[in-house]
Amino acid sequence: SMSVWNLLREFRIRKVHMAVVLNEYGGTVG
Repeated sequence: SMSVWNLLREFRIRKVHMAVVLNEYGGTVG
């Protein structure tokens, strides 16, 4: 099983990735 720190790190990386994707998408659309 993954450790709590690995899980938090993975979640943080995914959240940042989603923020970047949404930012680029919003930038191109808006």
